[in-house]
Amino acid sequence: MPSVDGGIVIGRPVSEVFAYATSAESHLRWVPGLADAAYLDPGPLGVGSRWRATVRFGGLTLDTVNEVTEFVADHRFAWRSVQSPVRSSGSYRFTRLGPLATRFDYAVVSDDRLAALVGAFAMPVAMRLLRREIRSRLEALKVCLEAGDFRVA
Repeated sequence: MPSVDGGIVIGRPVSEVFAYATSAESHLRWVPGLADAAYLDPGPLGVGSRWRATVRFGGLTLDTVNEVTEFVADHRFAWRSVQSPVRSSGSYRFTRLGPLATRFDYAVVSDDRLAALVGAFAMPVAMRLLRREIRSRLEALKVCLEAGDFRVA
């Protein structure tokens, strides 16, 4: 299974980083190619909460539904796709480094259907692009949060 991870230190309190990074709508500000995202279930966010997302890339539009599989406030958030052409799972880990510093670690794993989509020969290129995209996402998240830009859409 292809997997990619990365991490970054953000100059904000862990509670702010957690609240922003786990907001489906905030992803519109820091995840390139995401056209729409929103939680589907009312009430507080927790295990079992679902969100939908529309991703656009290379002329394709993919609609997905994801479900929260782990939720520990200010520490850990994980999900898995439950309806998507490419199944994936991922997690965020939040580590308090100080009152104004948080380490944010991001990991995503795709099942073997990704390989079938891009082909065995294209997989190394696809993985390099995904690693670059993850670095870009982490930098964008850091910029948004450190600038105090907590808008979610």
